[in-house]
Amino acid sequence: ACQQNPLSCLPFLPNTLDSLNISNTNIQCLPNIPVGIAAANTLPLCLRNNTNGCFTAARIYGNVFKDRNANCTIETGVDTLQENILVKAVDNATQQVYTTNSNAQGQYEIAVPIGNFSVSVVPPSVYWSACTAPQTVSITQNAQQEQRDVLLKADALCSDMQINHQVVNIPRPCSTAAFKVTYFNGGTISSLGTYADLTFPAELTVTSASHAYTVLGGGVIRFQLDTVAALQRDTFSVNATVGCNATLGQMLCTHAEIMPHTYCGATLSGWDGSDIAVSGRCVGQDSVRFIIKNIGASPMQTARTFGVVEDNIMRQSGSFQLAPGASDSVTVAADPHKIYRMIADEAPNNPAHNTQETFLIWGCNGSNTGIHWGFVNQYSLNTGANYEHDLCSEVRTSFDPNEISAVAGGTQLQHFIPKNTELEYTVRFQNTGNDTAFVVRILDKIPAKLDLTSFRIGTSSHPFTYSLKANGTVEFLFQRILLPDSTTNELRSHGFVTYFIKTQSNLAAGTTINNQAQIYFDTNAPVATNTYTHTIAENLGQVFLGVEPVFTKPELKLSVIPNPMHDAATFIFENTGLLTTKTMTLTLYNALGQAVRRQDFQNNQLLLQRDNLPQGCYFYSIKVGDELISRGKAVVE
Repeated sequence: ACQQNPLSCLPFLPNTLDSLNISNTNIQCLPNIPVGIAAANTLPLCLRNNTNGCFTAARIYGNVFKDRNANCTIETGVDTLQENILVKAVDNATQQVYTTNSNAQGQYEIAVPIGNFSVSVVPPSVYWSACTAPQTVSITQNAQQEQRDVLLKADALCSDMQINHQVVNIPRPCSTAAFKVTYFNGGTISSLGTYADLTFPAELTVTSASHAYTVLGGGVIRFQLDTVAALQRDTFSVNATVGCNATLGQMLCTHAEIMPHTYCGATLSGWDGSDIAVSGRCVGQDSVRFIIKNIGASPMQTARTFGVVEDNIMRQSGSFQLAPGASDSVTVAADPHKIYRMIADEAPNNPAHNTQETFLIWGCNGSNTGIHWGFVNQYSLNTGANYEHDLCSEVRTSFDPNEISAVAGGTQLQHFIPKNTELEYTVRFQNTGNDTAFVVRILDKIPAKLDLTSFRIGTSSHPFTYSLKANGTVEFLFQRILLPDSTTNELRSHGFVTYFIKTQSNLAAGTTINNQAQIYFDTNAPVATNTYTHTIAENLGQVFLGVEPVFTKPELKLSVIPNPMHDAATFIFENTGLLTTKTMTLTLYNALGQAVRRQDFQNNQLLLQRDNLPQGCYFYSIKVGDELISRGKAVVE
């Protein structure tokens, strides 16, 4: 323990160390991070030129170049240095991945322990690749320094426009909502004649923007962005008035799309050239029609699956296989108080590397009354392409201003998500002090169950720089942010940053992912956000609930009417003459697996009253003695 000590540096630490207390010291970095304290540690490794002049960890460093003449040879004065490109060092023995990003000067450095590593660049899109195979680095002692320069090469002459957006302050009725929009060309050539369309719901009225725009009607606003260079990133802001008719808890959903977005499909191995788009509309007040269309240039080589979800119930599923330009439609009866979602699988290895396309619709009777808005962000809003981005913001009043949230948020108490999901995290902060904040620093220790090589920046409220540390921490630094305090200017006292990251591939069912950030305002002690937890689902049945019962005897048939239920539901067995005189027992379990209700019945029918059951998903089993007769799911609205 080193607490209450004027120390500013430590010697190299033994790998057997299992705890370290450095509270109330001047220690700002560690010379190395022993395995025993890695999970709890939030300090970075000491690299060269650190403030206190401490011992430095072993490091691999170098420059990231962009190959300008396609000869895969680094040529000073010809090839250019590139910022914000990921570089990884993989421990050949343990397969542990150490990742960082190049700074504004195109330089990178990764602190590593003793071992043998393979160093390579992580391409920013499918149109780039590393010029050479991973380079080998052998680290035999602490403080060893090894330089390895890396080079990106273009695999196709293609632009790749991407867009995302977020609201700075939580929308409130009769107030102003400030949006930030970030766009990025991940391609290898400039995008010409670029423009972005933003679609706003009726409750939001655009009043101003930092970039000239044209009102197209139907809630659509167009921003002409002209030429966007390869690997260029830029931002603009939009202000909108929130209507006084917006209700607390309501979701206000906006859509951003950037054009042109032509795919260079011939260069992508394993992609069949198809591209799925999903749309939908109300048919009268009691039906929803979804349309699946192949907007790609080639036919689908294999059939893919779709599902229609009502709130969190899988209403219908099936398959589709479409020629270029062909479409298929699915119509379902719709309750105006429920949210309907179409999910259609994309072709594998598509340029966006997204697995699904989605579309949401609700309120076919023209009213938002009675809608369960919480279902909107529980699932991914993935549009199937990086050139589109959907955002659904909840209308709220008071809330914790320093928080971390995620889309997909996950379902049930465990926040279940499917395997191989991309998550969009947002870290929000607010200056609730009594003076201007000059610097805001966020440290987010990325959970080991997330894939750092898939990390990509979203948008933010203010200009910032970021860096990935060797211990898996990402640092977001807002220099000269000049964030006013909330009593001086409530609207401008808010800030945020978003990023996207995928789960590690094929995590085991039940795996939990816990994410928490630390927010530093100037030199004040950090403010901890909430911890956001996800759980990997065993199957889609835990994510999208089915209502069909499962029978252990083929001659039995059980109906649960209605399901979902509100006040009561009736369980009715048919073709069960052998059970008419037997006593059956229904046991109802909550999402945690706890038995919350047991009830005996005869004559093949049971009326289950809701009484004090909270809204949510329940699982039931029906037994005769010790013999299981049926099991399934029931939903209480």
